[in-house]
Amino acid sequence: MPDYTLLSTSDLQSQVSRYGFRLSKERSVLVDQLTQVWIAMHPPPPPPTSPKKSHAPAKKSRGKKLVPKSSDEDREPEETVGESLRKLILDNEELYLKVLRFGARQPIFFDDIVSLAAKNGVKSSKPLLMRCLDEQCITFFTQDPTNGARKRYK
Repeated sequence: MPDYTLLSTSDLQSQVSRYGFRLSKERSVLVDQLTQVWIAMHPPPPPPTSPKKSHAPAKKSRGKKLVPKSSDEDREPEETVGESLRKLILDNEELYLKVLRFGARQPIFFDDIVSLAAKNGVKSSKPLLMRCLDEQCITFFTQDPTNGARKRYK
């Protein structure tokens, strides 16, 4: 890192103005600004990785519970609720077309997705299903928009 304390105030001001900072008459402010710019433009190198296995703790699955794929005798890897929900939507052509055509004002009712998941053995809570749909950018609504008149408070 350059030693900005050796530069004159006019040199410091000219260098600071190159980076769009407001000119200051105090040397300490100018030196601090240039030091911060240098640090931002020269990040420290990443630490070297060793080929040894690290003993880091396993990552959490962000609340996604694992659902067994099938009860077959040959052990297949388990899939998350999000993966199984995605497969259900892809398999159901009507629902899949609604997902694709949402821009054409074909909203998806959340309870339809919940019932489809329950019929196909995907056991999960509603908040978890909502989170999975949000992660896949699938837009849905949770309440009938024509469910009664709006009430005004007096």
